[in-house]
Amino acid sequence: MSQAPEFDDAMRQRFQALHSALIADSLDRMGVPVQAMRHDVRPMYPGARIVGRALPLLQTAVYRRPDEPYEVLFEAYRAMRPNDVLVITTTGHYESGVWGGLLSTSARAQGAVGCVIDGLTRDVHEIEEIDFPVFAVGQSPVDSEGRCEGVEWGKPIDCAGARVEYGDVIVGDDMGVVVVPGEAAAEVLDRAEAKGRGESNVREILATGADVGEVFKKYGIL
Repeated sequence: MSQAPEFDDAMRQRFQALHSALIADSLDRMGVPVQAMRHDVRPMYPGARIVGRALPLLQTAVYRRPDEPYEVLFEAYRAMRPNDVLVITTTGHYESGVWGGLLSTSARAQGAVGCVIDGLTRDVHEIEEIDFPVFAVGQSPVDSEGRCEGVEWGKPIDCAGARVEYGDVIVGDDMGVVVVPGEAAAEVLDRAEAKGRGESNVREILATGADVGEVFKKYGIL
């Protein structure tokens, strides 16, 4: 597995000041395909927001309890670094919750900053209590042991229609989740900040009653 691109606290703080639409717009203007997850991957409690570096995990349905349950998940935890976001695809498994309160507690202690799941979670009340942001399709009380197990971690996955590679930047808020290719993160960040400043300027002009078409023609922002 190749080394993930650099993602430090300063870069994370800059991304945190931006919303997901600015990130998507910046990718558009760079000609980079926008990797946005499906609309049904939602924050599991109000105000949850994720900005961090992707640690992908591939899981799939199983039909018996494995000899070593959660073995691949534990391997991913041992590789976890500060500012990581565990990104889990269940390859279509929606019969059990693959995440929960204890996993959130442990991930937070390792320095992780969130979890995104193309599947279900449990223990949302516990997750909210410790303010560990989790985005998922929904909730289930059913345990994943013997139902959905890890296959591999750190390799590219498809999560809710978006390709996610180790070291990509994940930005999730109440509009959705966008995946920024790790090697493009610095340029996306610069462009998104500039777009944010431009939007603030245009907002002030539109608030005066200016013609929206003329404003767009002049500034190219809407």
